[in-house]
Amino acid sequence: QKLTNPQSKAAVTIAALLAKSDFFATNIRVLDNGEIAAYNAAETVALFTSNKSQEQQVDSLQQVLSKAKINNDKIIKIDLRFQKPVITYK
Repeated sequence: QKLTNPQSKAAVTIAALLAKSDFFATNIRVLDNGEIAAYNAAETVALFTSNKSQEQQVDSLQQVLSKAKINNDKIIKIDLRFQKPVITYK
């Protein structure tokens, strides 16, 4: 069966891209207004929008995670819906 809902398509694309990243999603939810939330085992949430390139958003997420790993930062939320990611630290 073919997916026709743009949010569902975006969520599937994000899930596939996250599988190749350092963010190991344990749960992905489609929210209102074209938003998609991905959660990992450490309870970090990454917020995406279906209105922007999923590839660019996951690339931005990967950059944030790499920098956080180098700086030993603990992140609660990464909001990728905006031009620059908004990061909330523990």
